[in-house]
Amino acid sequence: MAKGFKKESNERDPSLAEIITKKVCSGFNLNSIILFNGRPGSGKSLASIRLAFDLSLLFAEKLGGHPLDYFNGLENIGILTAEETIHIAKNTKDHQILIIDDGGCEGMSARQWQSKQNQIMTKLVQ
Repeated sequence: MAKGFKKESNERDPSLAEIITKKVCSGFNLNSIILFNGRPGSGKSLASIRLAFDLSLLFAEKLGGHPLDYFNGLENIGILTAEETIHIAKNTKDHQILIIDDGGCEGMSARQWQSKQNQIMTKLVQ
């Protein structure tokens, strides 16, 4: 058997949501940033919402509470404007799941988009 591969087993590999939950709920690393990259219309937003939903179920199971305590799509999804992103990020609770989407940024040049990204990230970490 090639090095790095495990033997046949009935054990399933953990899902991405399970890996992230283990990391974030461990007490050692409470943050995780995940970037979805792809062409417009390829399903990035839908995939991020599905992952957030799965994480909210696992967080509630592991930490207690209700999945809506960790992810409520109406309150935890921001479209990439500096004001909205900062408002959402500054008002988060522990273990809360956020989605920051770049919807509508296709009209910006790469230089404009990068500049806006830098401004937002600088304000978020202050």
